[in-house]
Amino acid sequence: MPASRKGFIPVRTLHGGPMVTHQYPVSAAPATSLFINDLCCKLAGGSDGGGVVQYTTANAANILGVVARCLNSDRRELTFSLPTRGPYIQATAGAAVQYVDVYDDPDMVYRVTCVNSAGPSNFNQFLEVATISAGNQGNTASGISRMSATLFTTAGTGLMCLGLADTELTRLGASANEVEVVIATHINLTRR
Repeated sequence: MPASRKGFIPVRTLHGGPMVTHQYPVSAAPATSLFINDLCCKLAGGSDGGGVVQYTTANAANILGVVARCLNSDRRELTFSLPTRGPYIQATAGAAVQYVDVYDDPDMVYRVTCVNSAGPSNFNQFLEVATISAGNQGNTASGISRMSATLFTTAGTGLMCLGLADTELTRLGASANEVEVVIATHINLTRR
């Protein structure tokens, strides 16, 4: 796995406005941990009131946005517990409700590593979230996601590639380059 995988990093908005976050409760018993820069989804209803969970292909139709920061049950930001514990929400059943601040604007642009070779033929085309092996979703020491994107292979994908990130101007078509994307299947998609 490339060391450059850092999840979905917010870059700007399509409309030029500020990058704003909103606070959401995390699912009462998340199956996977939630890391900073994770793509996340909102569950519909349920006993936890429709909490936020990490993106999976099963909940791809409910993409809410990207995790900006993680908070405890008192809504205080989680901090580092050096040297081994970063500010992320662990997958635990029955824990007190925790919260996340999420970049949830459907017009938010993110920089993400594409594990394939992305070039001009991929611009304005769909990408999908690359599969991450269980237990390897994020860096537990830094609290940062390891999510990345991959070229479109199946229907129902959730990302639209806008082009190469400004960090990649000399690596056109290189493997594991960074691209700018918007969420194409955003749960709040009303403006496109």
